[in-house]
Amino acid sequence: MTATTAQAKPHAKSVFRNHLLGRTLDNARTVPFYREHWKGVDLAAVRTVAELPVLPTITKAALRESDLPALRDDLTISQVAHSTGTTGRPFIRYRSVEELKALSEYSDAVRAATAQKSAVPQRRSIMFSAMPMAIHGSVAATTITDLRLAIDAFSDRGLERAVTTLTRDGLLPDQDRFERRICGNPAALLLITDALLAAGIDPAELGIQRLVSLSDVLPPGQRRTLVQAWGGAELRDRFSLSEVIGGSTRCASCEAFHFDPTVVPEVLRLDRDEPVAGGIGELALTELFPFSQIQPMIRYRTGDLVQLVESDCEPGEVSIRLLGRIPFTPFVESAGQLESAGRRRPVLSPFLLAEALERLPEVALGDLRPASARGPLRQGKPLARLEWTPEGAGGRLALQVGTAFDPRFFAAEAAELGKRLSALLEQSVLPGVERAELSFAVSTHRAQEVVPQWIE
Repeated sequence: MTATTAQAKPHAKSVFRNHLLGRTLDNARTVPFYREHWKGVDLAAVRTVAELPVLPTITKAALRESDLPALRDDLTISQVAHSTGTTGRPFIRYRSVEELKALSEYSDAVRAATAQKSAVPQRRSIMFSAMPMAIHGSVAATTITDLRLAIDAFSDRGLERAVTTLTRDGLLPDQDRFERRICGNPAALLLITDALLAAGIDPAELGIQRLVSLSDVLPPGQRRTLVQAWGGAELRDRFSLSEVIGGSTRCASCEAFHFDPTVVPEVLRLDRDEPVAGGIGELALTELFPFSQIQPMIRYRTGDLVQLVESDCEPGEVSIRLLGRIPFTPFVESAGQLESAGRRRPVLSPFLLAEALERLPEVALGDLRPASARGPLRQGKPLARLEWTPEGAGGRLALQVGTAFDPRFFAAEAAELGKRLSALLEQSVLPGVERAELSFAVSTHRAQEVVPQWIE
């Protein structure tokens, strides 16, 4: 087999998705919203996921404002999820008994195939979940072979109980036969870790095999903190949405996010429904039947700003890097020569700027717990506020930063930090944006004087 032939061979995920696409479209055609939305579209031309751009995209607003039902009326509702609204007005999501059963059976089949291929028996798992089950998509596969135990990380009493639960012997009969996992958003994982350390308990000694982070961006510094605290536990960084079943996982090798087989990802131009050939765009996702049935989401624009990444780990597949939420990202209208990439251009990535600020020890981090109850971890996000004011063809970026020292008493240090932050802000401007059209302002403040807003 030549290298060209090997590259041309479709990835197993694409083969799987193409196999399910026909039934996915047939299912959606039973929904009144899609019958109207696809009126005049030649659905017979959509035979593979590569031909999905034939179909128009959908948004939360389109589904919310339509007079036509976007639900099948012949299935049984099993779960209701209410989105957090980080990319727009909150959205109500329904799941049916039938689709959850299909997902569970698929997950168990994957587990059995993995066990057979590796010749290593796959143990049942108990998931200590610091988030409600129906929020932010799939933590991992929801299977009938796994157990889930809810714990609370966002109150002092809840954390006390979480510590007791995680350290309790005899929680399950034959509990050594279970793989132990903890899932939650980054704040929950950090709070639980900090509460254990404050109680004099070494998290690495609790026998936790996996940490699953979801529903928010997990910056590099927080990843390092969790890996160090939990010893040999695997840290799985998930990107998922409450609106969509399935999501993606950060790859330990290439650092890109690779998507689950149960969902079809696209990176679209910001001004059109066309996929980008490379670079930056808006993420769109399509759920596949039978994992989505009662409320299909076909070419759903998520409101997430991402960068398309080529990865040797999954050649030919859509892999991404997260850049920000579109409602919280500053944009400019670009010159005509950039028309091929779209006229609307993001000025910078809020996520990447937050990562850069996190690496500076002079920048204060927000505390997730009161000082009186806190353990040794630096827990929160950088205390910073970015404000964007459009001006002509460009605009003004104003960055307020809370410092880890009092700038009133360390004026020289504050001035030096201000210069470094100004350079950092200018360096954060993304390609395709003319710096000459931008102005920058940076100010340093006491930590308690900064109310973070922009890092979502």
